[in-house]
Amino acid sequence: MDVELTIDRIGPAGEGVARHDGRDVHVAGAFLGERIRARLGARSRHHARAHASVLEVLAPHAGRRASPCPRAGLEPGQCGGCPWITIDEAGQRAQARAMLDALGLSVDEVRPSPLAWGYRRASKRVAYAHRGALRLGSWSPRTHVGASMRGCLVDPPRVVEAFDELEAAARQLGVTAYDEASRAGELRYAWAREDGGRLILTLITAAGDPRPLADALRVPDAVAHSRQAGESNAIRGEAPVLLRGDYAGTPLGFTQPNPAAIERAIDALLETEGGDPVTADQAWDLYAGAGAITARLRGLVGEVLPCERYPAAAEALGVAPQDVLERLREATEAPPLVIANPPRKGMGEAVCAELARLAPPRLHVMSCGPRGLADDRDRLVEAGYRATQLLAFQSLPQTPHVELVLKLVRDPAA
Repeated sequence: MDVELTIDRIGPAGEGVARHDGRDVHVAGAFLGERIRARLGARSRHHARAHASVLEVLAPHAGRRASPCPRAGLEPGQCGGCPWITIDEAGQRAQARAMLDALGLSVDEVRPSPLAWGYRRASKRVAYAHRGALRLGSWSPRTHVGASMRGCLVDPPRVVEAFDELEAAARQLGVTAYDEASRAGELRYAWAREDGGRLILTLITAAGDPRPLADALRVPDAVAHSRQAGESNAIRGEAPVLLRGDYAGTPLGFTQPNPAAIERAIDALLETEGGDPVTADQAWDLYAGAGAITARLRGLVGEVLPCERYPAAAEALGVAPQDVLERLREATEAPPLVIANPPRKGMGEAVCAELARLAPPRLHVMSCGPRGLADDRDRLVEAGYRATQLLAFQSLPQTPHVELVLKLVRDPAA
């Protein structure tokens, strides 16, 4: 069924949302204020919600543009990694602000990323077969149809060059792409990271000897290997082993894809509402990850106690791996300042309850998951905290991803 719709808000995944026949209709690729002709698709049985696809844009957003992606329209499979690439960067930030408004996270502005293109310092590829040859790319949205990412504009040139070289070397050596249906094949994924001017490429394989492939590569400074022969689609497999070169970090550990943008968010995270550096005799850094916040925090407060569950990252921080909830349940009192950088889903009910019990006077949270942060904020406010500042940063241009910094203080009367 084809209908005309006017997009009046932005959904939590960055999609346009319109109202039709008593339902919210979610439309990927439609922008705020646009009038479109769309084809209705799946309807939820349990909610007043439906999905639709754009057939024609009748009244476009002022910032709408033709996709600059070199792969646009070339193949049936499209990677879907840049869902906002058809609207300019100013329009993207306006879309993000509307998306946050719909979640009850109102901000004055979404601050721009220093780079709109070539910013991604950590990038992944899936290996798949196309016309009998191994290719590197991604799965098209909601499918396992391979889509080439050759010439990707959000990856820096050296990362693009490394993946191009890997694809050519794999074909020349007869390396096969892993097939999920038959569970046959060798190369499953590749993971490139630029860190401090050095590039490490990790090969994730299901079978075969990766060393000839590693030896054929000249673009990366180092090549690592991880075996993932399980039935799951998880990228991380066994602990990675260096095959060539040297690398001081953990090849498959978390790293920020756009470090320049995240540095700006960390600046805000470690400041008071007035812009002064935070001070305290002791602070916790929860979900410490690779330690970027811990390192900055150590220059500001007397003692920093990081908490991280991933073993390799915890070892690099000089602490034993520990879950945040476990750490909080063991504690009898909290320091004056708690910094938290939880995963996309947020801290969750149990962690928020423990923080409310320990009642640190000041709590600063940095989050890449708006919905999770909104839920955490509501729990903490209900438990006696007051939200004093919320800032938003464009973290991955061409996508709906934002980084949020929320500051809360404990109400003495709570």
